[in-house]
Amino acid sequence: MQALQCLFALEGNRSTQIEKMLASTAINILKISGENEKDVVKQNFKLAFRIRSKHTHGNKITYSDNEISAVSVKIDEYVREIIKIVFENKALDYSSKNEAKKVAKYFSNINKKTVNSKQKNVLPFTFLFYKNKRKR
Repeated sequence: MQALQCLFALEGNRSTQIEKMLASTAINILKISGENEKDVVKQNFKLAFRIRSKHTHGNKITYSDNEISAVSVKIDEYVREIIKIVFENKALDYSSKNEAKKVAKYFSNINKKTVNSKQKNVLPFTFLFYKNKRKR
């Protein structure tokens, strides 16, 4: 969840908004079109986000090992595919707060289906540490 949050430059939103934005952005990047498949992806993200949230905030995790294992595998598959897609498009590489805002707006537009034709083939990404590697 955190990797996708970073990838999509999501910040400053409530948890429920982030959860929905992660799922809808993933669905749009992966070009998932079937309603049943979209529902499955949304449910997987909802479960994974809630597990992550409970763990991060120190709450008791009430999900079974099988549920956690199954959703982890699915989310891993989504993340790997998204990273493959995004790594190929370095046009919106960001390392500053202003650039991150542009990336966040781009992904938001994907969800609103308002990306103009000039941007359709450009997917932003690189982790901040690629541009700002620390010298050891």
